This record gives sequence, structure tokens and C-alpha cells, in this order.
Amino acid sequence: MIRLAALIVAALFIASLPAAPATAQGACPFCETNPPPNGGGNGGGRPGNGPGSPGNGNGNGNGNGGGNGQQADLQIETDIDFGRLVTFGSGPGTVVIDLQTGTRVVTGGLDELGGLPMAGRAVITGRPMSVVRVTFPNSITMTDIAGNSATLRDFTTDLPALPVLDTSGTLTFNFSGRLVADRVQGGDYRGRIPISVAYD
Repeated sequence: MIRLAALIVAALFIASLPAAPATAQGACPFCETNPPPNGGGNGGGRPGNGPGSPGNGNGNGNGNGGGNGQQADLQIETDIDFGRLVTFGSGPGTVVIDLQTGTRVVTGGLDELGGLPMAGRAVITGRPMSVVRVTFPNSITMTDIAGNSATLRDFTTDLPALPVLDTSGTLTFNFSGRLVADRVQGGDYRGRIPISVAYD
């Protein structure tokens, strides 16, 4: 079973320096959550035990009797927020949030203009001591209300090479990406990152 979640990523680009900078705009946490399938009728398993999931109970339905077929779940605790940035001319620029230090690194035709940049943070829950696989897209497009766009790509996490849920069935990790603005216009850019998690 693969669970999908989507979070909001935000960046506020200012075309020129204002006399009185506006308040930084942060992203609102968002996570798509679909109700898990019920175990009723499948051997009496708990909700969240889909058909075919492993279980140790003595029910009659597809290994769901004991409820040990708990599916992996992904919850977004913090969205990525690049804060406020100012553009210089029409040249390209990039922004990265360092996962080790939490600092924002800006290059090219962009510069920092305050706000509180934040890397994303997520929690995986599921079967204790299970290996999981987390998948990010290659890139997403961020847009503002005027239809201008920028690209977020090169996603990184602080997950180990072999992500394993702990004895309580939990694993927390941070993640970020590289925001690439080729010819960005001023605006409040937002986008959604679909993230999937599954047992490996």
C-alpha cells in the first residue's frame, strides 16, 4: 500500500525593495488524508488493514485478522517556506534551505528579504521496525495568482540510506528542494509536492 501526501511550498518574491516591507507570508500546513479501508468483513482487522496486508489473527479475511497489516502513513508537520526574496534584473536565481543548518542559501538574480525560511518536516507511522521507501517527484511548478511560475527540484532529505521505523513505528525526517527562478516576476508563489511512502 502506498500512501500519498501533498504539502504546500511557498516563496514570496518582491520585484523591488518596498519602503515598508510587508509581513512575511508563511505556508499553511496541508496534508491530503484519505480514510483508510475498514477491516470489517475481512477477518475483523482494525481500520487501515487493506486486503492482502499481513496479519497474525485468526479471522477469515486475507490475513487481516490481527491488525498487524498496518499501512504506512505520512503526515506533514511543517511545509517548506522559502520566506521573502527580492529579484534583481531579469537573470536566473536559485534558493536552497540547508537541512543541516536551516539557513537559506540564495544565488544569482535573487537576494534575501527577511521572512522565516523553513525546511519541510514529516512523520511516517506504520509497522514497528519496518523498512520504508519515500519517493519525491523530480520537480514541481510553483505559480502565483498572475500565472507566473518557478520550478522546485532536486529534493533532498535527511533520511538514512535504509529508512527504518523505530520500535514505536515512527520515523521523522526533514526535507527541502532547490527553487529555480529563470525569469521570475514579483509575486506570492505556491505549489504542492506529492510525496509517497510505502514498505520496502
